[in-house]
Amino acid sequence: MRGFVLFIGWVIWSVVALLTTLVLEVMLAMLLYVYLDLNHREFFGVLVSWARDGMNFLLNSLQGASAELYNAANQSLAGEVAAKAFLLLVLGLFASGVIRMLAWSVRRVLRARE
Repeated sequence: MRGFVLFIGWVIWSVVALLTTLVLEVMLAMLLYVYLDLNHREFFGVLVSWARDGMNFLLNSLQGASAELYNAANQSLAGEVAAKAFLLLVLGLFASGVIRMLAWSVRRVLRARE
């Protein structure tokens, strides 16, 4: 019975840690996006154009695989909002990497002190 209770506690702790990390990642990505948009307009424009180029590269890769898939993806991803959404996705991945690296570093330092 004790093992089952420990397992349930571990599952609850894992879910709480995962949700906390997810919320922190989303908040950091949104703050970074808004900060760049408000304070560094020119650099933000460069990032959006790079995001558009990256998205076009992915769409062109689909064109060789299937024309129908390319048309469907192009219709759903076309426009200015799509490049900004792709940029937000990339910023989210960057924020996730930074938060996970910081968590790993803190965990490593705390274990080294033991």
